[in-house]
Amino acid sequence: MGACREGFNLFHKMGRRNFFKHGIFGNKWAREYVLKDTLGRYICAIFGHSRVFQTDDFPPKIVCVRCTRVVYDPEGE
Repeated sequence: MGACREGFNLFHKMGRRNFFKHGIFGNKWAREYVLKDTLGRYICAIFGHSRVFQTDDFPPKIVCVRCTRVVYDPEGE
């Protein structure tokens, strides 16, 4: 069983639907994640990656917290 959340990217149809389904004023998670999902990767492209974490993959990869992109892959993929 996986642990995932709904995306709130306002540039995509499903993200807009998820955001307005949960309500603009009612759900604090929707308000918190809408900025991260919509503009997070653009902020990382301009200012760089802020915080990173290491995955449990083999070999371990380093992933950005804000945009969830692989920052360092030891295999070079």
